[in-house]
Amino acid sequence: RRVAHDDNKERFFQNTHIFSPYRFLLLIKMNFAKKTSLILALIMLGSANAGTTATWTTYADAACTTLCPAGTVDACSTTVDTTQACNQNSESSQSNIVCYADKITYTNFPNTGTNSGSAGCPSGGQSFPNEIAVGGCIEFPGPVLTWKKIEASTYDCEDNSGGPSAGTPTAAPGDDTPSSAMKSSIVASMVLPLLFFAGSF
Repeated sequence: RRVAHDDNKERFFQNTHIFSPYRFLLLIKMNFAKKTSLILALIMLGSANAGTTATWTTYADAACTTLCPAGTVDACSTTVDTTQACNQNSESSQSNIVCYADKITYTNFPNTGTNSGSAGCPSGGQSFPNEIAVGGCIEFPGPVLTWKKIEASTYDCEDNSGGPSAGTPTAAPGDDTPSSAMKSSIVASMVLPLLFFAGSF
C-alpha cells in the first residue's frame, strides 16, 4: 500500500501545475542528465569559438581600397592560425604567429608559398619578422609594393603573447564589437539559468 500511495503521489505532482518542493526536486532529478549535456555543449561552443586565427587582405594602394592583382577578396586574403607551426599561402609561408590586442607578429618566409612547390617555413631559409597593426593599412616593401590590412571589426584572435591578458579574447582598441568567444560567454550566461529552470515548474 505504501508503494502504491507513493506512486499515486508522484503521478499527481507530475500531472498538475501546482508548485511544490517535491515536484521541484523530482523534475531536477529527471532532467539533470539532459541539462548537463546542454551545459557541456554550451561550454564547448564557447571554447570552439575562441579565436586562433587572424586574416589580412593584400591591397595595391595605400588606402587599402584596390585589391591585389588577383582581384578578389578570397584570393587576396591570407589567414594564419596560431595553433599551426607553419602557415602557407600562395606566395609565402609564416611561422611564430603571435596575436595581441592591436596587432599580430610573425616570421615570414618569402617565395615558399604553394606556388613555389617548396615546403613552407624551411629550416635555415631566408626569413624576417613582420608585424601588422589591426585596422591599419600597412605598407610592405618588396619587389612589388603592397599594403596589408586586418579588419578591426572581425579581428578576434586570442592573445597568445604571454602578457597579462594572454589567454583572453581580444579586440582592437576602439572596437566595441565583442569577439566570438565573448559572445558565446554572454549567451551562455543568459541561457543556462533558463535551461535550468525551464522544466522545473
